[in-house]
Amino acid sequence: MTPKTLTYEKAIKRLDEIATMLEEGTVELDKLTNYLEEAHRLLDFCRQRIDKVQTDVEKILSDPTQ
Repeated sequence: MTPKTLTYEKAIKRLDEIATMLEEGTVELDKLTNYLEEAHRLLDFCRQRIDKVQTDVEKILSDPTQ
């Protein structure tokens, strides 16, 4: 997934997939770091999206003309 095609929903789905693999113990040790790095990037992306949406909602709610 490229940053332009990544959505919050896709990021959450991928995080769920990674978490499942880690919980099941199906990740090869050599690939563990790669999955953790990917999860970290996805978490950062999700946090940024949530922050932006929260800011947008607060802006809309504080401006009665919108």
